[in-house]
Amino acid sequence: MKLENLTWPEVEEYLKSNQQIILPVGTCEQHGLHLPLNTDTLIANRVADYLSEETGILVGPSLNYGVNLPCDRKYAGTCSTSKELLRSFLASVLEWWKGQGFRRFFLLSAHGDPH
Repeated sequence: MKLENLTWPEVEEYLKSNQQIILPVGTCEQHGLHLPLNTDTLIANRVADYLSEETGILVGPSLNYGVNLPCDRKYAGTCSTSKELLRSFLASVLEWWKGQGFRRFFLLSAHGDPH
């Protein structure tokens, strides 16, 4: 069940019985010549959807940017952000949802830490 496909009253109703949400975090980076730039995002989304199907936990809209290695700059289309900005952005999103009643957050990434 995806948050972005629900109305706000439907989310409000969900929160009466379940205060959990999964947030898929991907990247926009090269994966060789044969895979799309959103490979990590696709994997995180699929795993999140599976977990949602099995548990009934809501899935939030995925974040399509992460932290990549500096050497990835040379690959067209790859885009990164800093660890600090990613942490700050995620904290902001989770704080917003916390204020609405969400209490347990599952951040799901299919991307390894570059450092």
